[in-house]
Amino acid sequence: MNGDRGAKQPSQPRLLESLKTLGATAIAAVETRLRLLSTELEEERYALVRLVFWGALFLFALFLGLVLLAMFLVVAFWETQRLAVLGLLTGLSLGAAAVIGLGLRAWLRSRPLPFHATLEELAKDRERLSRRP
Repeated sequence: MNGDRGAKQPSQPRLLESLKTLGATAIAAVETRLRLLSTELEEERYALVRLVFWGALFLFALFLGLVLLAMFLVVAFWETQRLAVLGLLTGLSLGAAAVIGLGLRAWLRSRPLPFHATLEELAKDRERLSRRP
């Protein structure tokens, strides 16, 4: 019976070493995913600031265009020189709003989903863990 105990004891240090290695690998994987998530959060913050800035600029140009359009309609029956100037300013403002709005829409459609890279890495991790050797 002493021989049996002696045979089991050398496997315990290898088992503990394997568990430590597994734990270290798991911690490293979690750390990598958290760093990736942190980077993506920073990118999302930048994207949100950009969205707010361009959205505000779009709204400003749109409202300025609408005010000028209203003034244009009021003055439409007044003198001809004022009509040309107001028409030009109205067209420029509404044109700017259209260009900014289309650019904003294209940017929103083209950007990736939030946390796209983190989700891809987690899917790869799940796939690797589900494979059987």
